[in-house]
Amino acid sequence: MNPTPWAKQVIHERRSYLGPTPADIKAVFYDWELISSLGCGSALNLPVTSGAHLLGTLNLLHEADWYRESDIPTGESFAALAAPAFPTSSA
Repeated sequence: MNPTPWAKQVIHERRSYLGPTPADIKAVFYDWELISSLGCGSALNLPVTSGAHLLGTLNLLHEADWYRESDIPTGESFAALAAPAFPTSSA
């Protein structure tokens, strides 16, 4: 994964990312044109963790201005519920 502000925030710091506009998506995702072509202009990316371990991310896309700061706590609750669905490795 390339070192980006998104990766620093979501992967390394394990903080949710809110990108409510197409400009926000363009700023952080290399495939922003594909995302836009699907009619998506808003993103909410939530780290899925188990203890101190990052298991993955829960990534939500919708039309522009769909997600708001007030959606983050609810999203984080769903990310916590999703943790058991992620495969873990013993390595």
